Amino acid sequence: MARRVFGQLIYLDPQTEFMAVKLSTWPDFLIHSYSVDMLAAVTTIRDALAESATGSRKLVHFL
Repeated sequence: MARRVFGQLIYLDPQTEFMAVKLSTWPDFLIHSYSVDMLAAVTTIRDALAESATGSRKLVHFL
């Protein structure tokens, strides 16, 4: 995972073949509660997509 100030994020999970990129910005340099919420959201999306995949079929979603 790569994080920048103001909330930009690149999250990679090779095990589930999941990648998320967040380009939007926060109103302040670093907001801890936003970081916690953002990571929770990304991992929840990752987990939901991993659960919906069946067999060797890969699902591609654009959010």
